[in-house]
Amino acid sequence: MASDETRLPPPSAAWPRFITVIDRMREEGVPEKVDRLYLADMAEGTQYNYRQTFRSLGLTGDDDRSLPALRELAEADAADRPELIGKIMSGRYPDLVGLPLDATNDDFFEVLRDHYGVTSVQVKKIRTFFSRACDYAGLPMSPHIRPSKPGPGTRNRSERWHADQPVGRPAMTAVHTPPARADHDEREAGGTGAQRRDISLGDAGSVSVIMNINRWWELSDDQFIKLRNLIKAIEALEDSGS
Repeated sequence: MASDETRLPPPSAAWPRFITVIDRMREEGVPEKVDRLYLADMAEGTQYNYRQTFRSLGLTGDDDRSLPALRELAEADAADRPELIGKIMSGRYPDLVGLPLDATNDDFFEVLRDHYGVTSVQVKKIRTFFSRACDYAGLPMSPHIRPSKPGPGTRNRSERWHADQPVGRPAMTAVHTPPARADHDEREAGGTGAQRRDISLGDAGSVSVIMNINRWWELSDDQFIKLRNLIKAIEALEDSGS
């Protein structure tokens, strides 16, 4: 059983973006603190979620200061990261990693409830992060705990970007519609509906960006990174035009 030090609930952040933050640290260096300033590109609620994730994993302290484990993970080669993630998961959540391979969702929730005080509302996101982390680290886990996957053919439709038009109709040619940055953790619950942002180009005009992604957690790490870079490039137009 984990010690009192690890009683924070397991992470409920989105796994791809967690890895993206670690990649950023590898490129830019590990910050003194993983705080609101460092996570300024995230919405306030998402910042809190990721700060709790780093604390729960033992990568930062209660004051958000980076701990040696974070530096080790960020500076590790890609080939060495899975082993480090496996050690972190096993060390922080031995009662979850140690569940038998025939454990059910109820067994998983029982541990979360009794050992971490987790409510049923949080379980889906925690289970998603847990399964992705275990897969990444090569840790065995019960197939009954894994989140359900969408049926065949649903992903392509739900993850396309459109200019507020039904699936299958061409986007409006008068509006440029690349993806826009969004709080993907809030969308992770499977919400629907397009989100729009207008980017001013000064006297030249503007660019309207419309987003309609319902399953952020289904994006591969490569897709998420490319999407993030595309969004930053689009938003930079506003900065350069002002």
